[in-house]
Amino acid sequence: MSANYTKSLKTHLARIAQFFFILSLITISLEAQKNVSQADTGRIKWGHADFSGYNRPTMCHRALDEATRHYTRRYNKDTSLAPIVKNSSPIQELPKATIETVKACIAHLNMDSQDLDQLWAVARIHLVLGEWDKSKIASEKAIAAGASEEEKLDMKLQALRMYLNHSESTIPLAYHFADIIHSTQPETHIGKYQSDISFATYFFVRYNVDSVMKYTGSAIEALKKMSIDDMDKVLAFNAFSIRLEIANESGDIPTQEKILEEASQVVSNWRSGVGSRAIETAYRGIEVKKTVYNRKMVSLHQGVWQNSDGIERPKVGVSTLVVMLNHNCGIGCYSRVQAIKRLKNTFGKDLDVVLITSTMGYAPGTGPLTLQEEGHEAAKYYKDYLELPFPLLVDESPTHKLDDGRIIRDKGPMAQILSDLNGTNAIVTDREGKVQWAGVLYSELQIRLLASVIERAVAKKSE
Repeated sequence: MSANYTKSLKTHLARIAQFFFILSLITISLEAQKNVSQADTGRIKWGHADFSGYNRPTMCHRALDEATRHYTRRYNKDTSLAPIVKNSSPIQELPKATIETVKACIAHLNMDSQDLDQLWAVARIHLVLGEWDKSKIASEKAIAAGASEEEKLDMKLQALRMYLNHSESTIPLAYHFADIIHSTQPETHIGKYQSDISFATYFFVRYNVDSVMKYTGSAIEALKKMSIDDMDKVLAFNAFSIRLEIANESGDIPTQEKILEEASQVVSNWRSGVGSRAIETAYRGIEVKKTVYNRKMVSLHQGVWQNSDGIERPKVGVSTLVVMLNHNCGIGCYSRVQAIKRLKNTFGKDLDVVLITSTMGYAPGTGPLTLQEEGHEAAKYYKDYLELPFPLLVDESPTHKLDDGRIIRDKGPMAQILSDLNGTNAIVTDREGKVQWAGVLYSELQIRLLASVIERAVAKKSE
C-alpha cells in the first residue's frame, strides 16, 4: 500500500474528527448562531450550488461541512436553552437543507465504485443520508485496506466513534464495530480499552450511571492485562477519573478513596509516574472535600459585587451554584455559559446562581482598567451581552511589577479558595448553604451530572 494512500486516509480521518468538533462548536455557540452575520448585506451568495465540477466524494464531504455551518447559524432559544432531560441525547441532527445539499452533490457520482482514499468520505456521506448499510460497507472496506493491524485498529475506533456520535439510531453500528474490536485475534487490550472508554464517555454525557460503571469496569479489566508499554499508549487514568466523577456526584468520599486505591494498583507507573501524580492530586482533593462537604459555605464577601441585590450569598432557602468564569474568555466559554443558562432554566426559583470572575486589568474591547471600571465592564458583558443576569463577584487579583515593567497577577482570594479545592471551578450548596459538591463545569458535557447534583441538593432535608 502506498505511503500517499496512508497519508490521504489519515487526512480524511482527521477531517471527520474535525467535522464533529466544528459541529459541536456550532451547536454550543451563542452569538455566532444569531440569525446572520452583520457583515452579510445580501450580496454574499451561498456557494456549492453548481456541483458539475465535483468529481469525488471528498469534495462533497467538504460541502457537507460548510453546508452544516451555513444552515446552523440560526438557533431556537426555546430548544437550545430547554430544561435538561435525563439520559436524553444532546446530539443535534443535521438540518434537512444540509442533507439536500449532499444529495445534489453526489447525484452524478458512482458512490459504489470509489478509490480507497475516498472511502471514509463515502461512509460519512451515506451516514448523513441515512443509508447506514452502505456506510457500514464503506467503513469496512477502508478498514480492510489498512496498512497494519495498528492502523486497522485506529480505523475501527474511528468508525465506532463516528456512528456512536451521529445519532441514537446509529448506535447499533457502533456496537458492531465494538464487537469486531473485542473479537479480534490476537487479543488487543488497547482496542478493548479505547472502545470501552468511548462508550463510557458517551453514557457519562447522558449520565446513565449503570452503563458508565459497566464500561469503565470493562476498561479497567483491560488495563490490568496490559503491559506498561501498551498502557502508555492510552489515557489510562480516564477510566478511574470518570468513576471519581460518578462517586463525587453523590458526595461519596469512601467510594472515591476505594477508586484511588485500585488506581494505585493499576496505573501508578503509567507514563513514568504521571499516574502516581494524578492519584496523589486526587487524594489531596478528597482530603479537602472532607473538610467542606456538608459544612456551611462561608459567605462570599471578598471582592466587589456587581448585578447584586444586596442579599448575602450563598442565599438561605435555595440551592446555589457558584461558578468561576473569565470575562475575557470569549467563545471558549460559550458552552459553559449555555450550561449555566440551561441549569437555571431547569431548576428556576429553586436555584440561585452566583458568578465569580478575577480581575485581569482589562475587559472585552477595553484598554487598562481600574478594579471598579473592570468590574463594571465585566458585569455589563455578562448581563447585557451573554444574558447572565446573576450576581457577579469580582475577585481582585493581587499584582506586582517585575523589573522590566511587566505586571504579574496572582490569584485573588476566591480564586485561591477554589484552587485549594483541587482546581475546582464550581460549587453547589443545598438550601442551608452547606456544600454538597465541588468540581468542574467546563461545558454542556457536564450539565446532566450537575443537574443530578442540584436535584439532590434541592431535595436535601435539614439534619
